[in-house]
Order: sequence, then structure tokens, then C-alpha cells
Amino acid sequence: MAVDVSPGIRASAARLINELESSGAPYRWCQPENLHVTLNFLGDVLEQEVPQICRLVEQACRDLTSFPLEVGQLDCLPNWEKPRTIWLQVTEGADRLADLNDRIATCLEEMRFPRDRHDYQPHMTLGRIQRGGHRNQSLLDRCRQFQSHVAGGCLVGQVIVYSSFLDRAGPSYTPMSRIDLS
Repeated sequence: MAVDVSPGIRASAARLINELESSGAPYRWCQPENLHVTLNFLGDVLEQEVPQICRLVEQACRDLTSFPLEVGQLDCLPNWEKPRTIWLQVTEGADRLADLNDRIATCLEEMRFPRDRHDYQPHMTLGRIQRGGHRNQSLLDRCRQFQSHVAGGCLVGQVIVYSSFLDRAGPSYTPMSRIDLS
């Protein structure tokens, strides 16, 4: 499950990815058309489970209204010294996304999907270190240079249930359901 971001946020993040990519660091960078803010990640699910998952997400979104979202503040996981994942934080709307994440997780417990054991941190992933990659000072310098980057804002009016498929070219996403917020 995810919320989409505006074309303006995607374009701003794409420019930032280009800047970071030019460091030559061994990262797999996200394609701009795939940028989104993940709510809940379920992993592998059976095809026959998808309709029930979509119904439960719709149930979780019932009575929720649209809200503003702003994406900015470059950060790294697990930390700046060993950045495995580079992402932009959600700086406005994070509380609403956390509530939405929790509501969806609660509804999905009916299907015995376990809750994520980590605290939910709303963000938009830009890139992940490739297997065997190592710390790259040039990338860290660029990350610090763009640490206060603001990609922009938009209105969240929909939750999307995606099916994702990972191959050598990277992930591809197919919307399985779109749930409008009031």
C-alpha cells in the first residue's frame, strides 16, 4: 500500500537522484515514475488474497479525508556513517500517514499479516546500496550538501494497493486497487 506523490515531487526527486548518482556510488536508484510513499509492505501474497486485502484497505480508509503532504529532508538508514538506504522524509502529513499505516495494519491482522516490528517512518526511497557495496565518501558529501532538500508538497487523496515485481531492471508496480479518501 502506498500514497502517490505529485509530478512536481517526482521531478524534484529525480534531479536529486541524478546529483547523487553522479557520485558513482554502488546504489540502485529508483526510477522517478516509481517514487511513492509506502504505507504497508506485505511481501509475497497469494493472488487469491488480493481481493480481500483490497477490501480491508478500503475498510481502513473509510471516513478518512484528504490531507497535505510535504516531502523533504534527505536522510539515510541506518545512519549517515553506513547509508544502506537513502530517502526523503515526509515533513508534513507524517502523523496522518502513521495513523493510516496503523489502521491498515489493524485491518490486515484479520488475514494474519504481522505488524511491522519497526516504527513506521513515512519516507520516499531514492536508492539502496547494491549487494557488496561499500561506504562512499563522495556520496556522503553530496548527501550532506542536499540534506535540507525539499522535493515539494501535494494533497493525498488516494491510497493505492500495489503489486510489485522485482527483476534485474528493478521493481515494477501495478495498481491493484485505488481507494479515494473523502
